[in-house]
Amino acid sequence: MVPTTYHVVPNGDGWAVKRQGAEHASRLTTSRRDAVAQAETFARNQAPARVVVHNAEGQIEAQTNFEPGDGQSSGSLIGHPAFLLGVGLAVGVAGFTWFAMASDWGRSRDRMWR
Repeated sequence: MVPTTYHVVPNGDGWAVKRQGAEHASRLTTSRRDAVAQAETFARNQAPARVVVHNAEGQIEAQTNFEPGDGQSSGSLIGHPAFLLGVGLAVGVAGFTWFAMASDWGRSRDRMWR
C-alpha cells in the first residue's frame, strides 16, 4: 500500500495541510502548531502515512511516519480523554456510594435533618 503524504506548508499569513497530489488544501490554520496537529490526525487515520513539515521558507524541516496498529490510531477509545473522564467519574461515584452506605455518614446526615 502506498503511504499517503500530508504536507504542512506556509500559506499567506497562516499554514495549510495539503495531501500530496491534491489541488486544494485539506485544512487551513492560523498557526503552524495547529496545522501539524491536524496533519498528524489525518495521517493516523490514513496509516500508513507520513507528515512532512516545511518551514516558513518552504524547505522540509521534519518528517514523521505513521504505521497501522502502532498504538497511535485514533480509532481506539481507550486512552481518549472523554473515555478516561467517564471511567473516572464512574469509579468516583461508585466509591462515594460505597462510602456513604458502609459508614455512619449517611445515617448521621439523615438524623441532622429531623
